[in-house]
Amino acid sequence: MSGLEAKQDNSFELENVKESLKVLKDDLSIERDEFIAKSSIEKKDQLINMREALEKHEENVLYYADKLCVIEDLSETEVDLAMIATQLHDSAKLSSPLLEHYLASAELAKQILEKYKGKKLRSIVVDDKMISHISAAIRRHQNHPFLVSMNKGVRFEEPKTDIDKVVFNSDMLSNI
Repeated sequence: MSGLEAKQDNSFELENVKESLKVLKDDLSIERDEFIAKSSIEKKDQLINMREALEKHEENVLYYADKLCVIEDLSETEVDLAMIATQLHDSAKLSSPLLEHYLASAELAKQILEKYKGKKLRSIVVDDKMISHISAAIRRHQNHPFLVSMNKGVRFEEPKTDIDKVVFNSDMLSNI
């Protein structure tokens, strides 16, 4: 079984999900290495610790996204979009202010995905429409109560699609 093929019990193999998203994870790793390398000596240790915590968070969010995709009975395309958006949802969290990371992450996701235009990531050919779906889902993952409180009670853009909801809910579950 490769990628996100359904098993008999309609669940998905998380390791296969991780393997199929490895190219994006590697791109994120390069981006983060470059950001840390450009940082001041005083900040490097803090950023390295933050990066380790962020990578663990991303693993947890992918775990929950995998489960939610099954529960929500998403199509193969929706699963692929949700898992890619989940992998990239906090891509710029290390390099941007906390209240702006959702916008910076959406932009960084666009930049990363642009490199793959015309190529297939999982079951989807990367094109402008796919990139737009991913970017929107990332922009709509921000309404964690702590962040809303930091934003003086003003909510951020709400999840609209099933893909958005998987990214948002898996992120919330990971923060419990």
